[in-house]
Parts: sequence; C-alpha cells; structure tokens
Amino acid sequence: MKVIKTKKMDGCFESSNARDIMLDGIITFEFIQYLGKLGKLIYNDKINNPFFIVMVRGKCTIKGSQGNKSIRVLLPVTFWEEIIEELKEFIEKYGEELN
Repeated sequence: MKVIKTKKMDGCFESSNARDIMLDGIITFEFIQYLGKLGKLIYNDKINNPFFIVMVRGKCTIKGSQGNKSIRVLLPVTFWEEIIEELKEFIEKYGEELN
C-alpha cells in the first residue's frame, strides 16, 4: 500500500490537529488488521460500511472505513510530524508483508 499524500483537516471537531492520509488502494479487512498491530483495534462490521478505530497509546488515533481510500489520523499538537512519518513507513511495509 502506498501513501499518495497527507492533508491537514481544518475544522475537524474531534481534534485540532487531524490529517487525512490518502492511499493508492482500497482499505480491506486485512489492511485494517495490519493497522491494528499498532495499538487497540475497534472494528464494527454491523453497518453497510464497516469502520475501524486504532488507538495508538501516547501517539495518535487512526480512523477509517473499509472500502475507502483514506484514513484520518488524530494527532497531538507536538511531535506530530514524526508520528506521521512513522505511520507512512508502517503503511508502505504492508505490501511487502504480503509478498
């Protein structure tokens, strides 16, 4: 999975520092499980578009829906650049793990 770009989300009511990460592929259940390795995974498939939340203790919260091509990351005000870079590296290793 490749990261296409990141975009700051202004006016996000959940966090003053939120970023959307656009991906080159569709979010699958397997990819959600992979992201879940980062922290506590909450997955809800009881609705038409299953959604997930991954809470990474002391770093960030990742949210998204299965079938979409982007995830939202809620970040702290400080050190967020480092967290985004670590997350991008982790995402890009997903394809390597499958091969």
